[in-house]
Amino acid sequence: MGFPLGGLAARVVGPINAFGPALLGGGLAGAVIGLAQWLVLRRYLERVGWWAPATAAGMSIGTAVGSALVGYGTEIRELVVQGAATGTAVGALQALVLRRSIPGAAAWALANAVLWPLGWLVTARIGVDVEAQYTNFGSSGALVVTALSGLLLSRLIGRRGAHLAR
Repeated sequence: MGFPLGGLAARVVGPINAFGPALLGGGLAGAVIGLAQWLVLRRYLERVGWWAPATAAGMSIGTAVGSALVGYGTEIRELVVQGAATGTAVGALQALVLRRSIPGAAAWALANAVLWPLGWLVTARIGVDVEAQYTNFGSSGALVVTALSGLLLSRLIGRRGAHLAR
């Protein structure tokens, strides 16, 4: 639910066609996505209070840098590069939060660097009008990314030494 709501919130900024809108739109979408994820995550893990700010910062930086790297293009290969940049930034900052609660948080960072480009690939292939220069992939990509990242997170939480919420 967080990805579509985050994308909707970021529509206030408009298309991602310059560094400023990418930075602001990414941050806004990331704040909404991070808050939605945190509402669930806090039930399972302790010490995840910085999750939403980390997601907002990662998405802001990743979207701005990734979009600029590809000249704000929307071809599939450009969306994959943008997704890799955003997923790397989001995953790295979220892993900094997770490392306080679970062992192996680095796997989270690596997975996001792969999953976010996959989200864009699925969204583009399913026929979403990516030319509108959205901040994040659509519901189809979000379902794939959420399912796969959820599986990874459940495995990480299941490891011995995780600080589970009471």
